[in-house]
Amino acid sequence: MNFWYFNNLVDLNPENNSTYIHSLSEPFNEEMEISFERMKNWLDYFNLGFYQAHCSGHAPASDLKQLIEEINPKKLYPVHTEHPEMFKDIAPREIEINIPKKDKRYIV
Repeated sequence: MNFWYFNNLVDLNPENNSTYIHSLSEPFNEEMEISFERMKNWLDYFNLGFYQAHCSGHAPASDLKQLIEEINPKKLYPVHTEHPEMFKDIAPREIEINIPKKDKRYIV
């Protein structure tokens, strides 16, 4: 069930203390965050437990943060992301974050 179908819970009338397993990515933009909060409100209303169990080729922010802390690089060049600025929030302050620019060469 995606964010747009939670109103169907009214008809389904799930048993009290049931569990919802969310198999979509974590919210990564404002629209998704709003939808996620709406979903959580439905789950709270029906007293449904919640588990995040999404599997994709992309790592969640918490895993990226742990990886960066373990590697402890001096410089970080985030690639394959729509939000490279996010790394400024999850990386320790002493790591230099370089957001790559199109067609620019970098020598490290």
